[in-house]
Amino acid sequence: MEAVNLNWEWHMRWGPAVMLLFVLLWYGRGWRHGRETISHAALPVRPILFALGLFLLALVWLSPLYFLANQLFAARTVQRILLVGLVPFFLLISNPAPVLFAGLPVRVQNELLDWEHGRPHLWRYVLSLTKPSFVWVLFVSVVWLWYDPQLHNLTLRYDMLHQAEMALLLGVALLYWWHILAVAPQLHAPMHPLIRILYAVIGSGPVKFVGFILLFSAQPVYNYPAAIQFDGLHINDQGLAGILIWTLGGVVYTWTAVYLTRQWIGLDDDKPYLPHTYWSTEEAMLAPGFHARQQPTTTKNI
Repeated sequence: MEAVNLNWEWHMRWGPAVMLLFVLLWYGRGWRHGRETISHAALPVRPILFALGLFLLALVWLSPLYFLANQLFAARTVQRILLVGLVPFFLLISNPAPVLFAGLPVRVQNELLDWEHGRPHLWRYVLSLTKPSFVWVLFVSVVWLWYDPQLHNLTLRYDMLHQAEMALLLGVALLYWWHILAVAPQLHAPMHPLIRILYAVIGSGPVKFVGFILLFSAQPVYNYPAAIQFDGLHINDQGLAGILIWTLGGVVYTWTAVYLTRQWIGLDDDKPYLPHTYWSTEEAMLAPGFHARQQPTTTKNI
């Protein structure tokens, strides 16, 4: 493999570091104040999962991966896969909303609880903009938007635009995974298990579709300053990025869909056993629409 003009220089980015530390302290405060009253958040593994999500976010935003993502398209691809897949998955599977709510000042908690009744117009907008169908369209639009060649190349020139890209990708991914995992706050009626499974499966579609196009594109689409070439394999930076997107871009969505499927099937297994006398009657054995045969009645001549 040949690498050209890679800059390994790395500087600490204090703004994102302070934000991540603030979220970690906020979660710790909520866990300390609310763990006795939040029963479903009292599992010891929940803080570990949330901390793992923050660690992966730090890897995306603070590690040398952030700077390599401005030099190699394959590194930018890894960054995006983490932002729309693993980071929101680990952050939300810990169900952090009740803990974060408990970490807020009491005045802020009361104001948020009053939104539904005190600000009905704003509440209706929130409900409309967080519907599963709208969130899916928003997710697809934002993911594809940042693959636009002109806008993408601008993120290589302006760091603030690169940060805005990351923030938007993470924001829509959190909304999308919020519906997949059905965690708090539950503002909408829960989706049928089969719909949730399909919702998880189609989440990988927009990501993998981009990988398919890039994998078979002969011409370079983006103007990255560095390039890599695998000797004898005819795979360049763009081809490697396409392979990563196609193979890894939807793995978390697929695994989650499989888990939800097994969970759904398990619901049927957990149903109570019906006694023999309940289902072996003549009425129960008939096809729908038919009725049990009535015994003829006899009359006595008086």
